[in-house]
Amino acid sequence: MKQSLHQKIVVITGASTGIGEQIAYAAAAKGALPILVARTEARLEAAKEKVKQRTGIVPIVKVCDVSDVSAVQYMIHDIEENTGPIFSYIHNAGFGAFDYAEDVDLKQAEEMFQLNVISGAAAAKFLIPNFKARREGSIIFTGSISSRLPTPKTSIYSATKHAVAGYADALRMELKPYGIHVGVLMPGPVDTSFFDTADESGRYKENIEKIMLAPEAVGRAAVELVTRRKRVRMMPWWMGAAARAYQLAPALIEKIGGNAFKQK
Repeated sequence: MKQSLHQKIVVITGASTGIGEQIAYAAAAKGALPILVARTEARLEAAKEKVKQRTGIVPIVKVCDVSDVSAVQYMIHDIEENTGPIFSYIHNAGFGAFDYAEDVDLKQAEEMFQLNVISGAAAAKFLIPNFKARREGSIIFTGSISSRLPTPKTSIYSATKHAVAGYADALRMELKPYGIHVGVLMPGPVDTSFFDTADESGRYKENIEKIMLAPEAVGRAAVELVTRRKRVRMMPWWMGAAARAYQLAPALIEKIGGNAFKQK
């Protein structure tokens, strides 16, 4: 049975561009009230206007650096007190950087873990008491196919997404008795500005341009995780199949993959 989002509050972090913006469109199209969260007010306002024009729904915007867990706590409390009960929280904020392990910037690695992992876990911590009291709610994490199928130069990024997947699996078991849903979106490469930071050379994006996912499709998939209460969505399907095979026979898949794993 599908879960209706009509007049439900859906909080989306990293919502000013890319996947987050597309999640906002998809949620609004289902009748939800999206709350768009990001650091840059101008970009949030631009995204708000586009959602309004496209769907007729007027989102709420919240300027917040979600890497600051105290700011996340305040934001969640403020929404619950002054806007209404949060039904779904989609932790989409995050970034990546591709480098060989010996060249990793350790400060950047700490920042990546803070944003990709800790801030999402913090949000869940602050959401859970009210979700339990209402015996409903949905927490979605934007992960990555690299959490199941890592490649060279993604050691830190893949580690953060592996942590997200592991955290979500444990969290799901904790919250299932309370009717609370936990899902993870695991896309392959998506055609967004993510690669402007992750790969400043532009080489990787150029190499895989033909197989990149459209952000619109990824945004819809995130919302489907909520409405269908799915655990995980890997996309595209063939990368998902490769990722599952890798869990069973990693050495074989690495051998078969060969140079395909060395696009970065």
